[in-house]
Amino acid sequence: MWLAAALLHAQPVAEGTIQGRVYNPVAKEYVRNAEVRLQGTNQVAYTESDGSFQFTHVVPGEATIAVIYTGYNTVNQTFTVTAGQAAVREIDLISTAGAPPVKADDGTIRLQAFTVSSEREGNAKAIMDQRRNMDITTSVSSDIFGDITDGNVGEFLKYLPGVDVDYVESEARGPRLGGMEGQYVGVALDGIRTASADSNRGGGEASRATSFESMLITGVESIEISRTTSAESDADSPSGTINMKTRRAFDRKGRRIGFNFSLNFNAEEFHLHKTLGPSENLAYKFKPNGSLEYSESFLDQRLGVMLSASRANSYTEQYSFVQDYNRNATAADPRPMVIRQIDFKDGPKVIFKEALSLTADFRATRRLTLSLNAIYTYIEGEFWNRNFTFVAANSNANVNNGRSRVGGDGRLTISTNRATNNTVPAVNNGGGTSAAETMTRTFSPKFEYKLDRITFDGAIAFSRSVNKYVSLNRGFSRAEALSAPGDWTATRPSLDSHEWTINQTSGADWLDLRNFTGGTRVESTDSKWATEIWSGQANARWVLPFLRNFPTVVKFGGKWNEESRKNYAITPWNLWRYIGPGGDVMTGANATTGVPTITTSGNWANLGFIAPHPFETGTTNALTFSNINGVQGNLPRADRLRIGQLFIEHPELFVRTATPDNFYSAFVGNRRDFRQTVTAGYTQADVSVTPKLTLRGGVRVEETKNRFMEFDPRFRSEIIAAGYPTNAAGRATTFDGLRYQFFSQPRVARASEYYNVFPSVLAKYKLAANFEFQAGFNQAISRPPIDSLTGLWNILEDAQRVDSPNASLKPEYSKNYQTRLAYYFGNRSPGQLTLAVAQNDNRNLRETHDYTPEEFGVEDEEFSTYVFRSTRNSAERRRFRNMDLSYHQTLGFLPELFRGTSVNVSYARTYASRRRNGLAPHRISGRLGYAYRRFNGSIGGVWIDERPDGNYGRFRQAVAQFDTSLNWKLTRVLSLYIQGRNITRVPMRWFDTPPGLVEGQSRTLRQYQEYGANWVFGVKGTL
Repeated sequence: MWLAAALLHAQPVAEGTIQGRVYNPVAKEYVRNAEVRLQGTNQVAYTESDGSFQFTHVVPGEATIAVIYTGYNTVNQTFTVTAGQAAVREIDLISTAGAPPVKADDGTIRLQAFTVSSEREGNAKAIMDQRRNMDITTSVSSDIFGDITDGNVGEFLKYLPGVDVDYVESEARGPRLGGMEGQYVGVALDGIRTASADSNRGGGEASRATSFESMLITGVESIEISRTTSAESDADSPSGTINMKTRRAFDRKGRRIGFNFSLNFNAEEFHLHKTLGPSENLAYKFKPNGSLEYSESFLDQRLGVMLSASRANSYTEQYSFVQDYNRNATAADPRPMVIRQIDFKDGPKVIFKEALSLTADFRATRRLTLSLNAIYTYIEGEFWNRNFTFVAANSNANVNNGRSRVGGDGRLTISTNRATNNTVPAVNNGGGTSAAETMTRTFSPKFEYKLDRITFDGAIAFSRSVNKYVSLNRGFSRAEALSAPGDWTATRPSLDSHEWTINQTSGADWLDLRNFTGGTRVESTDSKWATEIWSGQANARWVLPFLRNFPTVVKFGGKWNEESRKNYAITPWNLWRYIGPGGDVMTGANATTGVPTITTSGNWANLGFIAPHPFETGTTNALTFSNINGVQGNLPRADRLRIGQLFIEHPELFVRTATPDNFYSAFVGNRRDFRQTVTAGYTQADVSVTPKLTLRGGVRVEETKNRFMEFDPRFRSEIIAAGYPTNAAGRATTFDGLRYQFFSQPRVARASEYYNVFPSVLAKYKLAANFEFQAGFNQAISRPPIDSLTGLWNILEDAQRVDSPNASLKPEYSKNYQTRLAYYFGNRSPGQLTLAVAQNDNRNLRETHDYTPEEFGVEDEEFSTYVFRSTRNSAERRRFRNMDLSYHQTLGFLPELFRGTSVNVSYARTYASRRRNGLAPHRISGRLGYAYRRFNGSIGGVWIDERPDGNYGRFRQAVAQFDTSLNWKLTRVLSLYIQGRNITRVPMRWFDTPPGLVEGQSRTLRQYQEYGANWVFGVKGTL
């Protein structure tokens, strides 16, 4: 009877429709996420990206709507609704920050006594994004922080509540949320997961993490961070998701052209003249940058097109100095810690980035909108790492060459003593020169079809990212691996100092390259990580026609996602020796392997290949070196550029010296071929129980299928029967033998699958008009690292063991809880004060385990006596807790001189139930902005507490770094600006604690890194 009554109530009556678009005439943009209320009802709508909204089934007669947007005057509009027809209107939204604009005789809008503040507008957008979303999100407009040096997304994210950023040297590489590592974070662009490839993070725990090397902030309008997610979202992001939203021409009216041109300087090379650079040539160290953006609406605003292009260049000095300690005291040597070697790295790097993006939206009919996103990025980092390592002893307790052979106290003073039975003391020349190239392409066509109460949308997407590390094919050698034997002494002023004075005390002169041994070796980097994603999704959103006293929206849909990864690293195979005049001598070849026999008597100094760009430690003063004669100087290096050019021009003068072990590592051990297919379906419902309380409940179902292509190696008995020698573990020791062992049989396909259900519940309650409480719960998974699922089955016949991945490994399971209180400031001073608390409970973690053949699913009789060492899911649990307190506001209530002041500050407290490397227990980020008339500027900073880094006793020192931005508006369309990153040039420091002490006590510097400040001077504008 209840159903019959509901259906009877839902019978159509003569009703009309209200349609409109909300427009900001000052910013010349359509307004997204404005709250529109149909007065006298519980019906609420939010404007779409093109500013549009709609109410259907409106009773004929007069109807009033209220348009509400933080920082803007509430607009009340009355419509006359006619049965069967639509009442349509465009509504202007006027800021509360000043007098309303007036319309001139020519129809243009003129602003009265008010300067547009990007910070103010950004705060307002962020607030409305958050208030619309049922998920517990933090939305931040890129307007708040302005242009980002180098376009690196991480430099934007580091200021946001609950976000931390992992760095690889000077580059922000990936995000953390709530203290949880990057593999727990989902990153998307306009809701589409893009491919990410990063050889540097391709294996291990971070293999699932998104790398910023595959994306730029070009064209990004805002970033939304969701900590508790709904059923409509992918379920493999336990700590939350980061979604970057691109600018769209549908947001704007008319034509707009934006431009930005600048020069980037590094503080270590802050000048306008050419100096010797990393490529051994004279070059300018300041680098040009530029970007263009074009947007326009056509066909009476039915077609919106936006094109953006950017190019960023930068030069960075990368200094890194590491003390390697032996921490294992012995009765013969009771010193708690002894430095066994000191490494100095001078690693200048040139970074080049370019991006092209297209977004197009076409309203084909009143109901159908078609969209396209297309993005291309290319990022290149060419680094010239030049290392000198002073070696005092081996890292053991050997009485001849171990820790006891290090003289001095082992931490402040060091001396060496070469002898017949101790040939370890020396200085080694190493480091690697390579170019990291990352190219990413993403295409995503979408559609949206609207009926009166039902909206259908869908998308397909293709994304491919390729990351390569190369050297010789770029014209330079990777490394030369030279060494100069001899004794040395080293001293520094304190345990936390990185400034060493080192004196050579025996051996031939280390300032002469001819005295370095190792011959004329040549290496080349060659690795490739490729990720490809195909996906498709379809959704339906239905506003129920019944239950009008409890407005309900039901959403359901499905998604298919296939991700493929193909990785290789053949760098170990790329070893040669120069055997031309002045080089090494080839005396024959190994009778078994065919590897050339080389006398390493050559020297690059014989060819005059001495690097003109000297090794140095810049303003860090890390190394003061004197040779055997007491002469201070810079240690010499071989010229990697001329070595590479010689290799390219005269390959006949080089012979490959890679061994069978090198062949195995390059072509067998490092190869991965992986495909994952996830099929998902979900349903969820939003119910407005009262005007103040809204509930969301949903469930998501995912099926994951994995397929791996792996080698099927032959047994030792087969290899020997075929006439090839093996080692004790059963691996062939010749090239032909390895080819027979691993490549003579087709690779085998292994597969696994699992099925998961993910419930989620969220609630939002309005304690007052601008005061909200939210709470949420959801379940999620973190899929296993790639190398734990697939790779080589390493058969160790002498140990009767097989080391192998586990294709059947299940994911980690996570239960996520979060609450948030948010107070939103309005009127002249938009902003927010929020307190968020989150907890993540993870189980099904991983551990190493020895299986029997039966347990591991192996039926082959030849393995009946073997142990299979692999990974399994453990009973261990881990808990993360995180609290974020955040305050953002534009202080428009102050007198006019200070009305453009804005404050952004966040504090994060994070806890984990077990030690986690890189997790900072306390973190503070903040920014103070000021705008007045033609000027606006800001200073921002991030302070991060001490955090673990390695085994207990090792940690990274607390650090505070500051950025700044200054802008001066020259004309209506043109501005000058200055930006600075890490303007105080604060270095990074890692420390070690002697064994047996509380971490931090009697700490000793372990590593020191400094990259210098980066400054950008530019001009920008909008036409």
